[in-house]
Amino acid sequence: MRLLSQLFLVTCFASTPSLAWAANTYSVNSLVLAQEGRAIFDHTPQRASKYVGDALSCESCHLDKGRKAYAAPMWGAYTRYPRYQKKAGRVVTFAQRVRECFIFSEHGHAPPIHGHVVRALSAYASYLTYRHGTPYGEYRFLVPTSYTPPGTGYVPPLKTTAGSAVLGRAEFRARCAVCHGVNGQGGRTASHLYAPPLWGPRSFAQGAGMGKPAMAARFIWENMPYGDGRTLTPQTARNIADYVDSHKRPKPYQAIATLWRHPSQIASRTGAQ
Repeated sequence: MRLLSQLFLVTCFASTPSLAWAANTYSVNSLVLAQEGRAIFDHTPQRASKYVGDALSCESCHLDKGRKAYAAPMWGAYTRYPRYQKKAGRVVTFAQRVRECFIFSEHGHAPPIHGHVVRALSAYASYLTYRHGTPYGEYRFLVPTSYTPPGTGYVPPLKTTAGSAVLGRAEFRARCAVCHGVNGQGGRTASHLYAPPLWGPRSFAQGAGMGKPAMAARFIWENMPYGDGRTLTPQTARNIADYVDSHKRPKPYQAIATLWRHPSQIASRTGAQ
C-alpha cells in the first residue's frame, strides 16, 4: 500500500518542473530531499558552509554531479555500505562515510549524522543509484548491499613504476596548470570555481583519498585533462599525482575517531553545535 501511494504521488507531481527528474518509485518528500542534496553536492562550500573549510565541492572529486563512471560515482558508492573500512577500523554506514568526507576532503567538520546535510546527500546518492538502473535506491533493504556495479570507484590500479615528483612537476605545468594554476591554486571566474585547488590552505586535508598518489593517479588517468581522459600515459598520471601530493597540505581539524565517540553531535568550524 505504501508503494502504491508513493507511485500515485509521483505521478501527480511528475509535471512539476522541480521534480521533472523524479524516479517513479520515490516519494515526493524523498525527491525534494534528493534535490536539496544535489544542490549541496554541487555547491558544498556555499550550501554547507558551517562544515566546510576549503574551496572544494563534492563534485570536485565525484565528477559530473556524482554520475561519471570511474570518478567515484555516487551510484556505485551507495550500494557498498555498510562495509568494513580499514581507516576507521570498523564497519561504517554510507552516512558515516559522508561525514568523514567533510573532515578530510572538505577540510572541515563532520555534520550531524541525522542532520539535514547528511540526510540530503544520502538521498541524492540513493536517487542516483536508482536512476543508474540498480534497484537499491529508497528500497535498498530488499536486496543485498554487497553489489558493486561496473564503473564504481576508480579504474583498477595502474601498472607503473614509482612516481617521480620531479618529472611530475614539468608534466603538471604542461598539462594541468592551464586549469589548476601553476601553483595549484585552482581556477575560477568571478563567480565560479571551475578547477579545484590541489594543494595549499584551500585544498583537501591530510588523510583524504586524493592524498594517496597511487589512488590519485587512477583518477587522473581516467578523468584528466577534464573531458579528455585516458590520453595521458599511466606513468605520466602517476608522476603528476606524486608531484601534487608532494606538497604540504593542512591537517584535519577533527580526528576520525570522534565520529564514533560522538555520532550525533559535532562542533562546526565556528564552534556552533
